[in-house]
This record gives sequence, C-alpha cells and structure tokens, in this order.
Amino acid sequence: MSIGFIAKKGEMMLLEGGEAHMVVEQIAFEGENYLLLKRVTDSLTDYMDLKKEVSFVREVVENETDYSVETVTSKTLLKSLFDEAKKKVQK
Repeated sequence: MSIGFIAKKGEMMLLEGGEAHMVVEQIAFEGENYLLLKRVTDSLTDYMDLKKEVSFVREVVENETDYSVETVTSKTLLKSLFDEAKKKVQK
C-alpha cells in the first residue's frame, strides 16, 4: 500500500557508489512508489541528453526511520514504468 512519496521532484539523492541523481518524476504503479532518476554529471552535454543516465528506483519504507530505494532491473517492469511516465507527459 502506497503511503505517499518520500522523495520529491527536483530533489537530489546519492545512490550506492556515491553517484548523484535528481528525481525527475514520481510514478505510482501497482501500489508501489517509483522514482525516475537522472544521473547528475558535470557535463552539460550529458545533462541535456534526457535519455542518458536515467533509471527507475522503488521507494522502500520499512518504518518511520528506515527509508531506502531499490534499483528496478526487470525489463518488463521498466517498460511498464516508462509507459506510465509517457502517459504523464501526454496529459
């Protein structure tokens, strides 16, 4: 059951390995919260290429103090999430 998004659009987060990502979009799908992230780089060319270095993560909230994200790797789920994101853009 979704309790609402913890991370907000425009916020920055560090993932494993210390890579910085910005939350581009929030997607609620099948009772779970997902975030579309874009890796932040020093390269203006990379930053302007919106298709480069994007990924989806699922927000995991265990309790009031435990929050984490899990990278989505399932190709089927990724396709569904990108389809949901496209619907948001078309609205």
